[in-house]
Amino acid sequence: MKVEDLKIGNYVNEYEEVYSISKDGTIEVFSEGSLPDTSSYFKNKTISDITPIILTEEWILKLGFDKVDISYWFKQICITYHNGMFIYDAHNRFVTIEYVHEAQNLISLLTKIN
Repeated sequence: MKVEDLKIGNYVNEYEEVYSISKDGTIEVFSEGSLPDTSSYFKNKTISDITPIILTEEWILKLGFDKVDISYWFKQICITYHNGMFIYDAHNRFVTIEYVHEAQNLISLLTKIN
């Protein structure tokens, strides 16, 4: 994972726990159904301490997509699940989305929602 791929609010793994990147560059604990709690423990962590979260159907639904057949929709964004991969069709230029932060960044880019 490259640090330049991460944006504020992206979810990442660290020792199998899910965290969110905060405005001040720290990493916050993400709890199901609640806002992240700030954790000063992670202030000095580097990019090598965290790993991306593999995009799964569970995660794509958590991000707000609705399932329609083999596709997942978020506003005008359609991601299709095909041969074990999530694929975004950018005008016949197919982009594979492997990680949760990539899906989050796609939503942010195309909808201006952070």
